[in-house]
Amino acid sequence: MKQNSLIEVGSKANVVLKFKKDTTINGKLYKAQEPFLFLKDVIVNAEYRKIDKTSKASLKNRTAHTLKELASVSLYGVNFTRKICSMMTTYVGEETAPFSTFETATAHDGELFLTASSVLADTISVFDKEMESVDFIYDEASNSIISNDFIENEEYLISFSTGKIGTLFYLETPNHPYFSMEIHATGNVDKKQSFVYMKLETVSLQSVMDFNFTPNGRMDSPLEFVVISSPVENKLLFSND
Repeated sequence: MKQNSLIEVGSKANVVLKFKKDTTINGKLYKAQEPFLFLKDVIVNAEYRKIDKTSKASLKNRTAHTLKELASVSLYGVNFTRKICSMMTTYVGEETAPFSTFETATAHDGELFLTASSVLADTISVFDKEMESVDFIYDEASNSIISNDFIENEEYLISFSTGKIGTLFYLETPNHPYFSMEIHATGNVDKKQSFVYMKLETVSLQSVMDFNFTPNGRMDSPLEFVVISSPVENKLLFSND
C-alpha cells in the first residue's frame, strides 16, 4: 500500500468470537481459542477513547498531547439465537416445566374439548364471557371439560398449565471469560478490492439483553464489547491483492 493510497471500508463484516480460556456454555465445553460464535454480515462500530493533555504558560499553549486507544466495539444486526441468549442469560438445560397457557372453546352438549396435550388437571380454570368462574369436571381420557352450567354454543376461556419440555434459561446474566475477536470484511485500496482483517486480542461482553415482543418483527440484539488492554497488540490488516 502506498503512503497516499485511498482506503475505503463500507461493507458489512463477518465476526468470529473465541473464548480466551476453556469455557462451558449451553452444556458444551469450548476449548480456549476454539471458535464459539460466527456472525455473518453484521455492522461493526469500533470506537476510540482519547485523553487530551495540554500545558499552558499564562494564556499560551506550550505543549499538547492526545492519548488514543481503541475502547469498545459494537455489533449491530445480530440475529437473536440460542447462543446469543446463553451469552446473556444462564443456560439451565432441557427440562420439563409447567407453562401457563389459555384456550377458548365452544360448549356442545355440556362439554368443552381441549386441543393442548399434557394438561395438568389441577391447574385448570374455566371462565364464561363475563369472566365468572364455572364449576366443572375434567375428563382426562377424552381431554375434555364437563359442566352442567355450560350454555350451548357459548364460548369459554380455559386457563391451564402443561408439562412441556423446553430449553430453560435463568434471566440472571452470567460473567463469561474474556473473548478474542476477529473481524473479516472487504474494502477498497485505490479502488481495488482489498481484504480487511482486524484482530482484537481481549474483549469483554457488556451487552444487556432486551426482550422485545413486537408483531411482525424479530429481536435484533446489539452486542457491545469493551476492549481490554493486552500485552499482545491489536492488529488491523489491509491486503495488497
